[in-house]
Amino acid sequence: MTDFKRLSEQIRSSFIFTEQVQQQIMDTVKWHDHFVEQFNFLKHLNTSLYIPKMEIPAIDYFHISNALSKMEVPAIDYSHILNAFSKIEVPAIDYSHILNAFSKIEVPVIDYSHISDALSISARINEIVGTSLEWHSYFDNQLGQITNQFNEITKNLAVGFSALNLAGNLLPLADIFRSLSKLVEENTDLANAFSSAKWSIAPSMDAQLKNRVVELYEEGKSRYISNAIIGFYHRENFKNLKAMIESWREHPQFTSRTHIIDDALVAHINGLYTLSVPALLPLIEGILNDYVTTHNLTARCGNIKRVYEAVLGEADDYSLSQWAIAQTLLFQLEYNTYSFTDFRAELQKSTNRRQVSRHTVLHGISTNYHTLANSLRILVLLDAISALHDHISDNHIA
Repeated sequence: MTDFKRLSEQIRSSFIFTEQVQQQIMDTVKWHDHFVEQFNFLKHLNTSLYIPKMEIPAIDYFHISNALSKMEVPAIDYSHILNAFSKIEVPAIDYSHILNAFSKIEVPVIDYSHISDALSISARINEIVGTSLEWHSYFDNQLGQITNQFNEITKNLAVGFSALNLAGNLLPLADIFRSLSKLVEENTDLANAFSSAKWSIAPSMDAQLKNRVVELYEEGKSRYISNAIIGFYHRENFKNLKAMIESWREHPQFTSRTHIIDDALVAHINGLYTLSVPALLPLIEGILNDYVTTHNLTARCGNIKRVYEAVLGEADDYSLSQWAIAQTLLFQLEYNTYSFTDFRAELQKSTNRRQVSRHTVLHGISTNYHTLANSLRILVLLDAISALHDHISDNHIA
Protein backbone atom coordinates (compact mmCIF):
# COMPACT_ATOMS: atom_id res chain seq x y z
CA MET A 1 0.00 0.00 0.00
CA THR A 2 1.39 3.46 -0.89
CA ASP A 3 2.17 6.06 1.77
CA PHE A 4 -0.60 8.37 0.53
CA LYS A 5 -3.30 5.67 0.67
CA ARG A 6 -2.02 4.34 4.00
CA LEU A 7 -2.08 7.87 5.39
CA SER A 8 -5.65 8.39 4.16
CA GLU A 9 -6.85 5.22 5.89
CA GLN A 10 -4.99 6.02 9.10
CA ILE A 11 -6.47 9.52 9.20
CA ARG A 12 -10.00 8.15 8.81
CA SER A 13 -9.56 5.39 11.42
CA SER A 14 -7.94 7.82 13.87
CA PHE A 15 -10.82 10.25 13.43
CA ILE A 16 -13.36 7.48 14.19
CA PHE A 17 -11.32 6.42 17.25
CA THR A 18 -11.23 9.94 18.73
CA GLU A 19 -15.01 10.26 18.35
CA GLN A 20 -15.56 6.93 20.11
CA VAL A 21 -13.27 7.82 22.99
CA GLN A 22 -14.89 11.24 23.38
CA GLN A 23 -18.30 9.57 23.64
CA GLN A 24 -17.01 7.30 26.43
CA ILE A 25 -15.49 10.30 28.16
CA MET A 26 -18.71 12.31 28.00
CA ASP A 27 -20.56 9.35 29.52
CA THR A 28 -18.12 9.56 32.44
CA VAL A 29 -18.74 13.30 32.71
CA LYS A 30 -22.48 12.65 32.96
CA TRP A 31 -21.73 10.18 35.75
CA HIS A 32 -19.76 12.87 37.59
CA ASP A 33 -22.73 15.24 37.53
CA HIS A 34 -25.04 12.41 38.69
CA PHE A 35 -22.66 11.56 41.56
CA VAL A 36 -22.58 15.18 42.79
CA GLU A 37 -26.37 15.24 42.74
CA GLN A 38 -26.58 12.00 44.76
CA PHE A 39 -23.95 13.15 47.21
CA ASN A 40 -25.81 16.41 47.90
CA PHE A 41 -29.03 14.45 48.33
CA LEU A 42 -27.42 12.17 50.94
CA LYS A 43 -25.91 15.11 52.74
CA HIS A 44 -29.28 16.81 53.23
CA LEU A 45 -31.47 13.74 53.61
CA ASN A 46 -31.52 13.72 57.41
CA THR A 47 -30.64 16.95 59.17
CA SER A 48 -30.47 15.16 62.55
CA LEU A 49 -27.32 13.29 61.40
CA TYR A 50 -23.99 14.96 61.65
CA ILE A 51 -22.17 14.93 58.34
CA PRO A 52 -19.09 17.11 58.03
CA LYS A 53 -19.35 19.74 55.37
CA MET A 54 -17.72 18.64 52.10
CA GLU A 55 -17.67 21.10 49.24
CA ILE A 56 -17.78 19.65 45.74
CA PRO A 57 -15.66 22.05 43.67
CA ALA A 58 -17.30 23.69 40.69
CA ILE A 59 -15.82 22.40 37.48
CA ASP A 60 -14.73 24.91 34.88
CA TYR A 61 -15.21 22.78 31.77
CA PHE A 62 -13.12 25.15 29.67
CA HIS A 63 -10.19 25.39 32.10
CA ILE A 64 -10.28 21.95 33.68
CA SER A 65 -6.50 21.56 33.97
CA ASN A 66 -6.33 24.65 36.17
CA ALA A 67 -9.32 23.48 38.20
CA LEU A 68 -7.70 20.11 38.81
CA SER A 69 -4.41 21.61 39.94
CA LYS A 70 -6.19 23.91 42.42
CA MET A 71 -8.50 21.27 43.91
CA GLU A 72 -8.12 21.18 47.68
CA VAL A 73 -9.18 17.98 49.44
CA PRO A 74 -10.30 18.83 53.02
CA ALA A 75 -9.36 16.59 55.92
CA ILE A 76 -12.41 14.45 56.63
CA ASP A 77 -13.18 11.87 59.30
CA TYR A 78 -14.13 9.18 56.82
CA SER A 79 -14.99 6.61 59.50
CA HIS A 80 -17.53 9.04 60.95
CA ILE A 81 -19.02 9.57 57.52
CA LEU A 82 -19.26 5.85 56.91
CA ASN A 83 -20.96 5.35 60.30
CA ALA A 84 -23.42 8.11 59.48
CA PHE A 85 -24.12 6.70 56.03
CA SER A 86 -24.72 3.25 57.51
CA LYS A 87 -27.78 4.61 59.38
CA ILE A 88 -29.43 5.79 56.17
CA GLU A 89 -31.37 3.26 54.18
CA VAL A 90 -30.69 4.18 50.57
CA PRO A 91 -29.88 2.04 47.54
CA ALA A 92 -26.21 1.12 47.44
CA ILE A 93 -24.22 3.08 44.91
CA ASP A 94 -21.40 1.06 43.42
CA TYR A 95 -18.83 3.75 42.68
CA SER A 96 -16.17 1.16 41.89
CA HIS A 97 -17.92 0.18 38.68
CA ILE A 98 -17.11 3.62 37.27
CA LEU A 99 -13.41 3.00 37.70
CA ASN A 100 -13.80 -0.47 36.23
CA ALA A 101 -15.72 0.91 33.27
CA PHE A 102 -13.14 3.61 32.69
CA SER A 103 -10.30 1.09 32.85
CA LYS A 104 -11.96 -0.95 30.10
CA ILE A 105 -11.71 1.83 27.55
CA GLU A 106 -9.51 0.32 24.88
CA VAL A 107 -7.22 2.88 23.32
CA PRO A 108 -5.76 1.49 20.08
CA VAL A 109 -2.12 2.17 19.39
CA ILE A 110 -1.69 5.03 16.94
CA ASP A 111 1.60 5.43 15.17
CA TYR A 112 1.90 9.18 15.76
CA SER A 113 5.48 9.26 14.56
CA HIS A 114 4.43 7.82 11.18
CA ILE A 115 1.66 10.41 10.88
CA SER A 116 4.06 13.24 11.73
CA ASP A 117 6.65 11.99 9.20
CA ALA A 118 4.14 11.28 6.45
CA LEU A 119 2.12 14.50 6.67
CA SER A 120 4.83 17.17 6.52
CA ILE A 121 2.01 19.62 5.92
CA SER A 122 2.58 22.21 8.63
CA ALA A 123 4.35 22.76 11.89
CA ARG A 124 0.96 23.17 13.55
CA ILE A 125 -0.13 19.59 12.80
CA ASN A 126 3.18 18.13 13.92
CA GLU A 127 2.98 20.21 17.10
CA ILE A 128 -0.49 18.89 17.94
CA VAL A 129 0.48 15.28 17.27
CA GLY A 130 3.59 15.63 19.42
CA THR A 131 1.63 17.33 22.22
CA SER A 132 -0.87 14.49 22.18
CA LEU A 133 1.92 11.98 22.84
CA GLU A 134 3.15 14.00 25.82
CA TRP A 135 -0.39 14.39 27.11
CA HIS A 136 -1.11 10.64 27.02
CA SER A 137 1.90 10.03 29.29
CA TYR A 138 0.87 12.89 31.59
CA PHE A 139 -2.70 11.61 31.86
CA ASP A 140 -1.59 8.09 32.84
CA ASN A 141 0.73 9.39 35.59
CA GLN A 142 -1.80 11.91 36.83
CA LEU A 143 -4.61 9.41 37.17
CA GLY A 144 -2.38 6.88 38.93
CA GLN A 145 -1.10 9.40 41.48
CA ILE A 146 -4.54 10.75 42.26
CA THR A 147 -6.26 7.41 42.67
CA ASN A 148 -3.48 6.02 44.88
CA GLN A 149 -3.66 8.91 47.36
CA PHE A 150 -7.37 9.66 47.66
CA ASN A 151 -10.22 7.84 49.39
CA GLU A 152 -12.99 6.17 47.40
CA ILE A 153 -15.24 9.24 47.05
CA THR A 154 -12.43 11.58 46.07
CA LYS A 155 -11.05 8.88 43.77
CA ASN A 156 -14.27 8.88 41.78
CA LEU A 157 -14.27 12.66 41.65
CA ALA A 158 -10.72 12.49 40.27
CA VAL A 159 -11.93 10.20 37.50
CA GLY A 160 -14.49 12.83 36.54
CA PHE A 161 -11.88 15.58 36.51
CA SER A 162 -9.48 13.49 34.43
CA ALA A 163 -12.25 12.57 31.98
CA LEU A 164 -13.03 16.23 31.41
CA ASN A 165 -9.33 16.92 30.90
CA LEU A 166 -9.20 14.08 28.36
CA ALA A 167 -12.18 15.45 26.45
CA GLY A 168 -10.60 18.89 26.23
CA ASN A 169 -7.34 17.53 24.84
CA LEU A 170 -8.92 15.21 22.25
CA LEU A 171 -11.20 17.83 20.69
CA PRO A 172 -8.47 19.60 18.65
CA LEU A 173 -7.03 16.23 17.57
CA ALA A 174 -10.43 15.12 16.25
CA ASP A 175 -10.71 18.39 14.34
CA ILE A 176 -7.28 17.80 12.81
CA PHE A 177 -8.22 14.32 11.58
CA ARG A 178 -11.51 15.64 10.19
CA SER A 179 -9.65 18.40 8.33
CA LEU A 180 -7.07 15.96 6.98
CA SER A 181 -9.75 13.63 5.65
CA LYS A 182 -11.32 16.56 3.85
CA LEU A 183 -7.93 17.69 2.53
CA VAL A 184 -7.18 14.26 1.04
CA GLU A 185 -10.56 14.26 -0.73
CA GLU A 186 -10.09 17.82 -2.04
CA ASN A 187 -6.60 17.04 -3.42
CA THR A 188 -7.93 13.96 -5.22
CA ASP A 189 -10.76 15.98 -6.80
CA LEU A 190 -8.29 18.70 -7.77
CA ALA A 191 -5.95 16.25 -9.52
CA ASN A 192 -8.83 14.61 -11.39
CA ALA A 193 -10.16 17.98 -12.55
CA PHE A 194 -6.84 19.21 -14.01
CA SER A 195 -5.96 15.85 -15.57
CA SER A 196 -9.34 15.71 -17.32
CA ALA A 197 -8.33 18.82 -19.31
CA LYS A 198 -4.68 17.72 -19.84
CA TRP A 199 -3.15 20.32 -17.53
CA SER A 200 -0.61 20.05 -14.73
CA ILE A 201 -1.15 21.85 -11.45
CA ALA A 202 1.52 24.49 -10.82
CA PRO A 203 2.64 26.41 -7.70
CA SER A 204 1.94 29.71 -9.48
CA MET A 205 -1.81 28.97 -9.53
CA ASP A 206 -3.90 30.56 -6.79
CA ALA A 207 -6.73 28.95 -4.81
CA GLN A 208 -9.41 30.81 -6.77
CA LEU A 209 -8.25 29.30 -10.08
CA LYS A 210 -8.02 25.80 -8.61
CA ASN A 211 -11.52 26.06 -7.15
CA ARG A 212 -12.86 27.29 -10.49
CA VAL A 213 -11.30 24.33 -12.33
CA VAL A 214 -12.86 21.85 -9.87
CA GLU A 215 -16.17 23.66 -10.22
CA LEU A 216 -16.15 23.33 -14.01
CA TYR A 217 -15.12 19.67 -13.75
CA GLU A 218 -17.95 18.83 -11.34
CA GLU A 219 -20.45 20.64 -13.57
CA GLY A 220 -19.36 18.55 -16.57
CA LYS A 221 -17.76 21.55 -18.26
CA SER A 222 -14.14 20.39 -18.54
CA ARG A 223 -13.96 21.89 -22.05
CA TYR A 224 -13.92 25.35 -20.42
CA ILE A 225 -11.04 24.59 -18.03
CA SER A 226 -8.36 25.65 -20.55
CA ASN A 227 -10.06 29.04 -20.97
CA ALA A 228 -9.99 29.59 -17.19
CA ILE A 229 -6.28 28.72 -16.95
CA ILE A 230 -5.34 30.84 -19.96
CA GLY A 231 -7.30 33.77 -18.54
CA PHE A 232 -5.42 33.50 -15.24
CA TYR A 233 -1.95 33.67 -16.85
CA HIS A 234 -2.76 36.20 -19.59
CA ARG A 235 -4.73 38.81 -17.67
CA GLU A 236 -3.20 42.18 -16.82
CA ASN A 237 -0.61 41.97 -19.59
CA PHE A 238 0.55 38.43 -18.67
CA LYS A 239 1.26 39.43 -15.07
CA ASN A 240 0.98 35.93 -13.56
CA LEU A 241 2.87 34.29 -16.43
CA LYS A 242 5.79 36.71 -16.10
CA ALA A 243 5.88 36.27 -12.32
CA MET A 244 5.96 32.49 -12.75
CA ILE A 245 8.96 32.58 -15.08
CA GLU A 246 10.71 35.14 -12.86
CA SER A 247 10.53 32.65 -9.97
CA TRP A 248 12.75 30.25 -11.96
CA ARG A 249 15.74 32.64 -12.14
CA GLU A 250 17.57 31.10 -9.18
CA HIS A 251 16.52 27.50 -9.79
CA PRO A 252 19.70 25.39 -10.31
CA GLN A 253 18.24 23.41 -13.23
CA PHE A 254 16.75 26.48 -14.95
CA THR A 255 19.51 29.09 -14.71
CA SER A 256 21.52 27.76 -17.69
CA ARG A 257 18.33 27.74 -19.79
CA THR A 258 16.95 31.21 -19.01
CA HIS A 259 17.95 32.67 -22.41
CA ILE A 260 15.85 30.00 -24.16
CA ILE A 261 12.95 30.53 -21.76
CA ASP A 262 13.05 34.32 -22.18
CA ASP A 263 12.96 34.08 -25.99
CA ALA A 264 10.16 31.51 -25.81
CA LEU A 265 8.20 33.84 -23.52
CA VAL A 266 8.51 36.69 -26.03
CA ALA A 267 7.31 34.36 -28.78
CA HIS A 268 4.39 33.17 -26.64
CA ILE A 269 3.28 36.69 -25.71
CA ASN A 270 3.35 37.68 -29.40
CA GLY A 271 1.40 34.61 -30.47
CA LEU A 272 4.32 32.93 -32.25
CA TYR A 273 3.53 29.45 -30.96
CA THR A 274 5.32 27.80 -33.90
CA LEU A 275 8.47 29.08 -32.16
CA SER A 276 7.60 28.80 -28.46
CA VAL A 277 6.40 25.17 -28.51
CA PRO A 278 9.48 23.56 -30.15
CA ALA A 279 11.79 25.81 -28.09
CA LEU A 280 10.23 24.78 -24.76
CA LEU A 281 9.61 21.05 -25.29
CA PRO A 282 13.29 19.94 -25.18
CA LEU A 283 13.77 21.79 -21.87
CA ILE A 284 11.61 19.24 -20.04
CA GLU A 285 13.85 16.26 -20.74
CA GLY A 286 16.97 18.42 -20.48
CA ILE A 287 16.08 19.40 -16.91
CA LEU A 288 15.11 15.84 -15.97
CA ASN A 289 18.36 14.49 -17.45
CA ASP A 290 20.23 17.06 -15.34
CA TYR A 291 18.74 15.50 -12.22
CA VAL A 292 19.87 12.05 -13.40
CA THR A 293 23.50 13.14 -13.74
CA THR A 294 23.49 15.39 -10.65
CA HIS A 295 22.25 12.59 -8.39
CA ASN A 296 23.98 9.76 -10.26
CA LEU A 297 20.73 7.89 -10.95
CA THR A 298 20.75 4.59 -12.82
CA ALA A 299 18.29 5.66 -15.54
CA ARG A 300 19.85 5.98 -19.00
CA CYS A 301 19.66 9.51 -20.38
CA GLY A 302 17.68 9.42 -23.59
CA ASN A 303 15.08 6.92 -22.34
CA ILE A 304 12.69 9.62 -21.22
CA LYS A 305 10.15 7.34 -19.52
CA ARG A 306 12.86 5.74 -17.37
CA VAL A 307 14.30 9.19 -16.70
CA TYR A 308 11.14 10.87 -15.39
CA GLU A 309 10.19 7.78 -13.39
CA ALA A 310 13.62 7.70 -11.75
CA VAL A 311 13.68 11.44 -11.06
CA LEU A 312 10.10 12.05 -9.96
CA GLY A 313 9.26 8.68 -8.40
CA GLU A 314 5.64 8.02 -7.52
CA ALA A 315 3.11 10.71 -6.63
CA ASP A 316 2.17 8.90 -3.42
CA ASP A 317 5.74 9.38 -2.14
CA TYR A 318 5.19 13.15 -1.90
CA SER A 319 3.78 15.12 1.02
CA LEU A 320 0.07 15.86 0.90
CA SER A 321 0.75 19.50 0.02
CA GLN A 322 2.63 18.45 -3.16
CA TRP A 323 0.76 15.26 -4.04
CA ALA A 324 -1.66 16.87 -6.53
CA ILE A 325 1.19 18.63 -8.37
CA ALA A 326 3.17 15.40 -8.68
CA GLN A 327 0.09 13.39 -9.66
CA THR A 328 -0.94 15.71 -12.53
CA LEU A 329 2.66 16.16 -13.69
CA LEU A 330 3.24 12.41 -14.00
CA PHE A 331 -0.13 11.99 -15.72
CA GLN A 332 0.71 14.71 -18.22
CA LEU A 333 4.16 13.29 -19.00
CA GLU A 334 2.93 9.73 -19.49
CA TYR A 335 -0.34 10.27 -21.36
CA ASN A 336 0.26 13.48 -23.28
CA THR A 337 3.78 14.91 -23.53
CA TYR A 338 5.59 11.58 -24.00
CA SER A 339 2.75 9.29 -25.06
CA PHE A 340 3.66 6.55 -27.52
CA THR A 341 2.98 7.53 -31.12
CA ASP A 342 2.95 5.40 -34.27
CA PHE A 343 4.43 7.81 -36.80
CA ARG A 344 3.19 5.79 -39.79
CA ALA A 345 -0.37 5.84 -38.46
CA GLU A 346 -0.15 9.56 -37.75
CA LEU A 347 1.09 10.38 -41.23
CA GLN A 348 -1.98 8.67 -42.70
CA LYS A 349 -4.20 11.18 -40.88
CA SER A 350 -5.01 14.67 -42.12
CA THR A 351 -2.58 17.26 -40.67
CA ASN A 352 -5.16 18.85 -38.35
CA ARG A 353 -5.99 15.48 -36.73
CA ARG A 354 -2.47 14.35 -35.88
CA GLN A 355 -1.52 13.87 -32.26
CA VAL A 356 0.47 16.65 -30.59
CA SER A 357 3.29 15.33 -28.38
CA ARG A 358 6.99 15.86 -27.87
CA HIS A 359 7.76 13.14 -30.43
CA THR A 360 5.37 14.28 -33.18
CA VAL A 361 6.41 17.94 -32.86
CA LEU A 362 10.19 17.53 -32.70
CA HIS A 363 10.23 14.79 -35.37
CA GLY A 364 8.21 16.93 -37.75
CA ILE A 365 5.12 14.69 -37.80
CA SER A 366 2.72 17.23 -36.29
CA THR A 367 2.33 20.58 -38.01
CA ASN A 368 -0.79 21.73 -36.16
CA TYR A 369 0.78 22.12 -32.69
CA HIS A 370 0.95 25.92 -32.76
CA THR A 371 -1.85 26.86 -30.33
CA LEU A 372 -1.89 29.13 -27.30
CA ALA A 373 -3.00 26.23 -25.04
CA ASN A 374 -0.18 23.92 -26.15
CA SER A 375 2.43 26.60 -25.56
CA LEU A 376 1.09 27.52 -22.12
CA ARG A 377 0.76 23.84 -21.12
CA ILE A 378 4.53 23.39 -21.47
CA LEU A 379 5.27 26.51 -19.40
CA VAL A 380 2.92 25.32 -16.66
CA LEU A 381 4.48 21.84 -16.76
CA LEU A 382 7.94 23.37 -16.27
CA ASP A 383 6.59 25.29 -13.28
CA ALA A 384 5.32 22.03 -11.78
CA ILE A 385 8.81 20.50 -12.10
CA SER A 386 10.34 23.54 -10.41
CA ALA A 387 8.01 23.08 -7.41
CA LEU A 388 9.25 19.54 -6.75
CA HIS A 389 12.96 20.40 -6.67
CA ASP A 390 13.41 20.08 -2.88
CA HIS A 391 11.66 16.72 -2.76
CA ILE A 392 13.65 15.40 -5.72
CA SER A 393 16.95 16.54 -4.22
CA ASP A 394 16.20 15.22 -0.72
CA ASN A 395 14.92 11.92 -2.09
CA HIS A 396 18.11 11.24 -4.04
CA ILE A 397 20.72 12.27 -1.47
CA ALA A 398 23.24 9.46 -1.22
